[in-house]
Amino acid sequence: MNPTQALKGYINSHQRLMLKTILGHIDFLTEQIEMLAQEVAKRVSSHREDVEILDSIPGIATRMAEQILSEIGTDVKKQFPTAAHVCSWAGLVPGQN
Repeated sequence: MNPTQALKGYINSHQRLMLKTILGHIDFLTEQIEMLAQEVAKRVSSHREDVEILDSIPGIATRMAEQILSEIGTDVKKQFPTAAHVCSWAGLVPGQN
């Protein structure tokens, strides 16, 4: 194939098959992401206020807020005695090796 054919959009049957396969996979992944997003939303529905509070932090969107809640739970004071403990657990403090 010469460059002119490429610019005109010429593709052969093999390339067409590969593109169809890739697009089908993207569609599948998009459906899976949507299904999982709905499941997560359902599971955190009883903690909407907590999600909204975390979402109000600059740089934290709804999905990240849901992930934070799933990792540290909703009773942070019970899990971690101080804010420093949470930061250390999350790997946000410098270490000395």
